[in-house]
Amino acid sequence: MKSPLWNAFYLHSLQLFKFLEQNSTKLFLEADRVSLDYSEDNYGILSSEKNIGYLDKLSVAPKFMHTICQLNSRNDLYQFAELMAQYHDLFIKAVDKEPPHVKFPFIMPRLLDQDVYQININSNKAFYSKAYRPEDGNVCIKSWHDIDGGHARFDNTTDVAEAALRKLIAAGFTALLVEKEDLRSKSLSLELNIAELCKRYSCSHIQYRKPTGIQYKAQLLYRNEDTVRDSLGVYVLRPQQTVQIYHSLPRKPRKDALFVDNHPDEIQLPLILDARYYRKYLHK
Repeated sequence: MKSPLWNAFYLHSLQLFKFLEQNSTKLFLEADRVSLDYSEDNYGILSSEKNIGYLDKLSVAPKFMHTICQLNSRNDLYQFAELMAQYHDLFIKAVDKEPPHVKFPFIMPRLLDQDVYQININSNKAFYSKAYRPEDGNVCIKSWHDIDGGHARFDNTTDVAEAALRKLIAAGFTALLVEKEDLRSKSLSLELNIAELCKRYSCSHIQYRKPTGIQYKAQLLYRNEDTVRDSLGVYVLRPQQTVQIYHSLPRKPRKDALFVDNHPDEIQLPLILDARYYRKYLHK
């Protein structure tokens, strides 16, 4: 990675989103965001716990952003076009690839065709899912990190981790607390053995599911009667472009959906975790 080239791109990206925040009207903005200027919205590098020690460094754009905004004037449209051209060029230089092979970031703003007259928005819960099998050995279900090098503070964290370990053992689980340390950081990982879990529940494997937020999809309706389905990212409308925006009601969860509360196959652990674990069977 060529740091000067990436820094130039990050600086320009921040400038582009600041421009959109200041020179557009937000017609739709995902519920947990208040600004398109991600440096002011506690996103980017500020949102990552492992990067707390780097608060003075340049903010990096979040991976996902979902919004529909409309530029306020024709002059704003000209400036936006110039900023986007620079955005393209700087990113291509940073990734150091030929243009046909460049995959641009999901949140790269997109100026919609002026023939788009209606946008239908659908939203659903999104999850990261992974299957753990007996041969995978131990997996980490919770971890603690020494972020600022404060060893006294980390000693208190060790007490918390050991208490969590005792809860799992008391509940009958085979658990292990693993400590790792290098020159820059120190961490503790609370691990469960997948083979032991599968044996305990007589299942073939364990399904890991972690909520990752809301997935937004859009249907773009064109005046020539075409309809295009797309992932809703950063949509930009021209000044005075008339577009109707509709929100579909969320679909009702299926009875067999894993994320519903009290699912019969969920493994009940005596800890508060940011993910859930389910027993899975070959015949299901």
